Amino acid sequence: MLRHPKTLSPRVSSQQQPETRPLETIFMMSLRCLQLVLFVFLALACGANPETVARAIISGDRPAVRKMLAEGANPDGRFGGDPLILIAGHKGRPEIILDLIVADAAVEANNSGRTALVAATQQNHPLCISALIQAGANVDAIGYGNTPLMFAAELGLAEIATQLLEAKAEPDRQNGKGWTATMLAAYHGKQRLLDLLIAGGADLNLRARNGVSALGYAYMKRRTDCAEN
Repeated sequence: MLRHPKTLSPRVSSQQQPETRPLETIFMMSLRCLQLVLFVFLALACGANPETVARAIISGDRPAVRKMLAEGANPDGRFGGDPLILIAGHKGRPEIILDLIVADAAVEANNSGRTALVAATQQNHPLCISALIQAGANVDAIGYGNTPLMFAAELGLAEIATQLLEAKAEPDRQNGKGWTATMLAAYHGKQRLLDLLIAGGADLNLRARNGVSALGYAYMKRRTDCAEN
C-alpha cells in the first residue's frame, strides 16, 4: 500500500522574516508629524470652534466674540444645532447680532425652521428684532409653525408686533392650519394685539381650515371683550 508523503510547510528562518526598514520607519514618522502640524495650522487658521463662540455669546462677552470673529471664527458656526445668530437672538444680544452680521453671518440661518427672528420674538427681545429687521430678515418666514407676528400675537407682545407690522409683516399670513395672527390673538384674548392687527389691515373674515374665523375663536373661548370690539 502506497503512502502519500507528508507535505511539509517550509520553515521560514528568522533571517528570512521581513524586517521594517529604517528608511520606511523614518518616512512614516515624518508623515505623522506633518499631519499633526497641518492639523494645528488648520485649527489656528479657522479660529475658535463654534462652541467657544457660542458660550461667549450666551455669557454676553461681546469683546471675546469680536476677537474670535476677527481671528477667523466662522460666523455661521453652530452649537447644539443652533446657528450662532439664533443663539444671539434667543439670549437677547443685539450688539453681538450686529457683529455676526458684519462678519457676514446668514440672517436666515435656522434650526428646523426656527430663525433668529423667531427666537428673539419668542423671548421678547425688541432690540434684537430691530437689528435683524435692519439686516433684512424675512418677517414673514414661518418657523416652528408660525411667523414671528403670529408668535407676538399669541404671546401678547405689542411692541414686537408693532415693529413687525412697521416692517411690512403680513397680518393675514396663514400657517399650516390656516390660522392667522388675528385668530391667535382672539383665541388667547389679546385685545391690544387685535387692535394693532386690525389697524394693520387684518382681514377678520378669513377662516382657518376648520372653518372658524377670528371672531369665531373669540366666541368659542368666551372672549366676549374681543368679539364685541
